Parts: sequence; C-alpha cells; structure tokens
Amino acid sequence: MSKIDELRKLKQEQLKAEMPMYVQGEGVWEGVYRHLDADAKILDEHKSRLIIRMPDEGPHPIIQTNLYYWPDGRVEKREFKVNYENRRIIYDNALIKGYFAEISEDDNNQTLLGYWRRHGLDGVFFYELIVRQSAGFRTRTWQWVNDTGGVYRRTVIDERKISDDWRTHAHHLNDA
Repeated sequence: MSKIDELRKLKQEQLKAEMPMYVQGEGVWEGVYRHLDADAKILDEHKSRLIIRMPDEGPHPIIQTNLYYWPDGRVEKREFKVNYENRRIIYDNALIKGYFAEISEDDNNQTLLGYWRRHGLDGVFFYELIVRQSAGFRTRTWQWVNDTGGVYRRTVIDERKISDDWRTHAHHLNDA
C-alpha cells in the first residue's frame, strides 16, 4: 500500500471514530434546493443528487459530487475533494474554502455546522446547518451573510437518502 493510501485510510478511520454522524452521510442523497431572497421569495428551485463517498484510492478521504437538475434541462456538476483535520471536514478548492464540524453539544448527534467563503463572491460568507433526521432524511440551511452585516439570502435544502451504497449510483458521476 502506498503512503498516500495509508494516509487516506488513516483519515477515514479517524473520521469514523471522531465524526460518526458525518460518516453516516456516505451514500446518495436526492433533494430540492430552494434559494430565497431576504423576504423569503423563491429565486431559484432545482433538484439535486449528492454522491458522498470514501474512496478506495487517492489522497482524499472523502469525495462529494453534487449534481443539480433544473426543469429546463440544465445539469450542473460540482466535485469536492475533501480533507480531514482536527475534527473538521475541510473544503478548499476552486469554488469554496471552509469547513464542517459536528456539534458536540447536540446530545442527539444530528447536527453539523459549516462555514465557508465562495471564491469570486467577495464580502460574503456562508453558514450552513445540517440536521439529520430519522428514516434517512435531512434538512440543510445556508445563510448568505454580508461582511458588513445581515443575511441577504438563504438556501433551504430538503434531502432524503436513497442509498447507502454510492457505488450502485457511480454511473451518475458522468451526468454533466
């Protein structure tokens, strides 16, 4: 086994021990994204499929592929090769830089909090709350915050897990 594979496997084992709620998210999620303005008016709505996986090779302990589907036939794909350090899932790529962490104060072990900035969107940062629910459902909420103060947009996402086995849906990785 190569040094890269050894390090990836070590980080995956750390993830399983230190962030069990996040690891339960491995698999395939389908849902709906709704982007809202400050007055809660829907600006955009589209379907999604997220494929979250712990790969068997390569340097990254997690790879997340987001596929977005609009009613007009548009499809968009975003792939996030994710790292793990100090009990945080680290995103650092061409689109965003930030992290996710489990909320240790949540006695129900159902909450993740994320913070990130989107490259090219100066003066804005995001907080995301992910709440896992029973029976394979979760809700996610993004707060779009100006550096000068105030939330000017929100994204509300409702998702259900359709499979624990991402490999059975790997053909979707080529959708866009």
